[in-house]
Amino acid sequence: MDGTIGRRTLLGGVLGLGVLASTTAPVEAAVDSLGIDKRTYAYARRDGYAIDVSKKRHLARLVYYSTRTRRYYVWYKSAARFGDDRGPSYVTRLGAFRIDRRRIGDANSRADTNSASMPFKLYFYRGQALHYSADFARNGYGGAGASHGCVNLNNWGAAAEFARIARLLASRGIAMVVVIHN
Repeated sequence: MDGTIGRRTLLGGVLGLGVLASTTAPVEAAVDSLGIDKRTYAYARRDGYAIDVSKKRHLARLVYYSTRTRRYYVWYKSAARFGDDRGPSYVTRLGAFRIDRRRIGDANSRADTNSASMPFKLYFYRGQALHYSADFARNGYGGAGASHGCVNLNNWGAAAEFARIARLLASRGIAMVVVIHN
């Protein structure tokens, strides 16, 4: 895995929007050829956006549904690192979760995390969050290790965009959904 894949990487250049990939409809299988879970498509179609996180592919992606073109687009993606098997509280949960709170600054309130810098936190399950990790960006998968079940991202731009879209949806009374799957 090569890590960061930026927004401007084009796979087909759909509509010239800097789109990473697009498809007209989700497939019947649980996960399609892009590795995106079918639940992500359903939430993106309903809400406009959803975040798809694949533990198998170590990848987090922002999926957008356009009502105008009736296509799904992958706008941003980032390599992802997860909690480990040190105990139940360290395992990243699988499932579909609503982002229940957001914290844009990089201060960390948990004493047991050594005040690690974690900007753009999107909390989805009992303190577990999707967030940027400077350690992951700097040291890759061999870094200091994953946090308490969080999804660490190594792409600052993607983490910032996930947080921006979550804030936009929240301003419309919609809680963004993150789907975490194998």
